[in-house]
Amino acid sequence: MAGGALTGQSIIESAKRSKVVSDYEIYNKALMAFQLEYDALPGDFDEATQYWGEVSGNCSTSGSDDETCDGGGDGKINYDCGSATSYEVVRAWQHLSLAEILNEKFTGRSLPGPGSCMRYSTESGNKNVPSGSYDDSMWTVFNTPSSWSSGGVVSSQRNQKLFLVLGATHSEVVPGWNTRWHNPSVTTKQAKAIDDKFDDGNPYRGKLTDLGRSSNLSPNCTTNQTVNAEYDLSYEGKACILMFETTLQ
Repeated sequence: MAGGALTGQSIIESAKRSKVVSDYEIYNKALMAFQLEYDALPGDFDEATQYWGEVSGNCSTSGSDDETCDGGGDGKINYDCGSATSYEVVRAWQHLSLAEILNEKFTGRSLPGPGSCMRYSTESGNKNVPSGSYDDSMWTVFNTPSSWSSGGVVSSQRNQKLFLVLGATHSEVVPGWNTRWHNPSVTTKQAKAIDDKFDDGNPYRGKLTDLGRSSNLSPNCTTNQTVNAEYDLSYEGKACILMFETTLQ
């Protein structure tokens, strides 16, 4: 019986890993389809209200599934929230839905919360990002800024590139990450297994990387902060936020 239970857990875990990769492929193709149709990125699209109607009120917090706001039109999906046009990281999914490229419905608005102006939800009625295959995990999409520093020496490889990111919502906050808009979504062993399946098994090289170590956060996913880093398999809990480089740059 014990052997059967372990086999069943292995099958479930393998299915979750496969779904992470298939989700990435679906969302990567969706981004390409949107850009081909509108010559813009979802969320950043500055003619969205001409197609799908305009929200009344504050674009950062108001709206419904069938109302939207224009993006900034600078060719990037911004992940900050310093102005109304900076909430592109959640509005991107709504634009993909309104364009009927994705079947899911998304609110296009951020949720309030402590520590950051950006909050994500995968709950019905407040859903602003897609759910991932792991508990409490969710997908976001954004361009890294030119000042991106996470990941040490790989920072120059990430500057202003477009990533699909598998993080976690704030319904399950990992200690040490409670003031961040993102949270670890998978363990180091799960991250390495996904990396082995999708890429090269290295957390700071290739098309799949970890978000990056930080001296003021704990736990951390990797043993150090160089291209020679490895996943820290000694830690059992959730510690990793996976960044998948898209084909759109």
